[in-house]
Amino acid sequence: MHTNIIDAMSDVAEVFKNEGLETRVDVDQTHCALVVGHGSETDFIYGTWARETSIPTFMGERSDIKHTSQYYIEVYLQEGSQQYNICGYSKNQLIADIIDQYEKYLYFLHQVR
Repeated sequence: MHTNIIDAMSDVAEVFKNEGLETRVDVDQTHCALVVGHGSETDFIYGTWARETSIPTFMGERSDIKHTSQYYIEVYLQEGSQQYNICGYSKNQLIADIIDQYEKYLYFLHQVR
């Protein structure tokens, strides 16, 4: 589950480190996070959490479904859940999403200065 996410975060972290930014990637069983430090500014955090949900009841009683729950991967930033699922994203799509969220973060920093 985490392979593409960890690879994407690690690649972005390496590029940011080469630009002189403090970065780290935190990983555990259900969570991954890319943290980018900006000195006295609030850190940029792009995190993902595996979330379990029940299979919708409209699926009915089906013998081919062995599980009653499913998982999705949700993106979290410093502000909280972004309420979208990144399951099925390729490594390049994940990198693009991280960069997109990072650019929004930089715009926010620019606005509050």
